[in-house]
Amino acid sequence: MMRVAPAASPSADGAAAPASAAASAPLRGKAAELLAVVVRQQGAAAYAEFLPQLMSGAAAGPLQ
Repeated sequence: MMRVAPAASPSADGAAAPASAAASAPLRGKAAELLAVVVRQQGAAAYAEFLPQLMSGAAAGPLQ
């Protein structure tokens, strides 16, 4: 599996993301890996079904 470094999101003032964002990178990687496994097992239709939910969740921002 190819490893890709996560992109840091700039904050509203253009500064780099805080250290807590870097700490969540392993969790995001595990979530991406889980999604890839599900899509491999279930097929592209599963990805097409998950994509709108993933996009709306990403637009909503982090859970508090």
